[in-house]
Amino acid sequence: MRYSAYILTIVLALFCLVIGLTVESDFLWALLILIPLALLGTWDLIQTRHSITRN
Repeated sequence: MRYSAYILTIVLALFCLVIGLTVESDFLWALLILIPLALLGTWDLIQTRHSITRN
């Protein structure tokens, strides 16, 4: 449950990529939002210094 939004974003990005490349190219526009969200989630998972603990 903790990572459900992160996993959902990655699954939707992969789905839009596959559908966009095979069926309808309009699905590729969704990647403009989904890819940065997935990258932000990945950065949040791998960072070691959290801003809450620095304050």
